Amino acid sequence: MKQQRRTFLTVGLVAAAALVTAPRHAAAQAPAAGMPVEVIAMYGTQAPHAYIDPQLASFTDRLTKPPLSSFNSYAKLEDIRIAAPFGQTTQRALPGGETLDLVVRPKPDAPGRFTLHAEIHQGTGAPKVVDLTVPEKKSVFIGGQHYKDGNMVLAFTLNP
Repeated sequence: MKQQRRTFLTVGLVAAAALVTAPRHAAAQAPAAGMPVEVIAMYGTQAPHAYIDPQLASFTDRLTKPPLSSFNSYAKLEDIRIAAPFGQTTQRALPGGETLDLVVRPKPDAPGRFTLHAEIHQGTGAPKVVDLTVPEKKSVFIGGQHYKDGNMVLAFTLNP
């Protein structure tokens, strides 16, 4: 009888410990409700003298290599911070009157990687649509939006 009580008590304690630790373990594995995204809008041009804005120093290596090296000068236009809920469209205004629609989703089969769906709306024409797989804390660039006498280039960085 004592052995049976001890076994029951042991099973009960193990089950209670599993219940106490399970929510914490499950919460640690569950993805957050969204992803902070930093979008840096840059103005790229072909200037007589190459110049990269000191505020873009962290991107200098990438900006001086193809395809971004098609411009020799870059100026920072704006730093846009977005709290992007997973799977929901977040809309932001861009310099020059464009609108950015952004959707971020985690990739369940690739931890630390996300899908980024961006639509850039310019006037009444069809939007520029880009779908990318993006690792966290790495920057990806989208260019091609006409801006003044050059182009606007957007750098997206997911910062969990």
